[in-house]
Amino acid sequence: MYRSDRIRYRDMRAVGECAAALGTDRLARRLISARCQSRPFPFWSVVFLSASHRDAIHATEKTLPILSRTVLLSPTLELPPANRASLSERASTVLKREGHLQISQAVSSSAISLTSHAEQPLAAAFIKHLVLTTRAESYAQACRNLSAHPGWAEDVGQIGCEVFILGGEEDYMVPGADIMKRAEQVPEGRGKGVIMKNVGHWGGLEVPEQVGEELLKFVQGEEGKVAL
Repeated sequence: MYRSDRIRYRDMRAVGECAAALGTDRLARRLISARCQSRPFPFWSVVFLSASHRDAIHATEKTLPILSRTVLLSPTLELPPANRASLSERASTVLKREGHLQISQAVSSSAISLTSHAEQPLAAAFIKHLVLTTRAESYAQACRNLSAHPGWAEDVGQIGCEVFILGGEEDYMVPGADIMKRAEQVPEGRGKGVIMKNVGHWGGLEVPEQVGEELLKFVQGEEGKVAL
């Protein structure tokens, strides 16, 4: 795996300018340079992994034709109206006294599946910690921008490679059925979707082994070496 040390909050690229944009640019330059020089790691193609389809678009612009495939793990894609309203409310609440704690409790409770709550109680605690250690102002801005963004339908045509969308059946942000629908919208039939049962919005945390297996299946068949 090759990753940028400048990306602190991967999903922020989807909602506004932040360090992630600089990280993607820097990563792209390094990948292109390494491919041309065949060192320190030679490869023929890159598989880009992100939770943000906006990140994928940015990577496509910077690294084609090196970028051959994109993996979107539990992306927000096209948010239902109710979820957009919820994000706007969350942005206001997190800035109020005790609001940050309230939001962290609500998110950690709903972000993972019932099965994950029962089998991995520390997962919810970890998510709560992540929310609490994110600056309230930054979290509020992320929520506002996600709520206002037009979404997948406006952007899907700009992704110039094969797309694999991996989501959870119990994702509170994007219904599982939407994963398959959005995968079908990828131009030229290059989209594939997989819905993981008994999984919420944090699949990589809830079922890391299953996510790893699905990723390996997706990259099988790539010729030469792949940088993920």
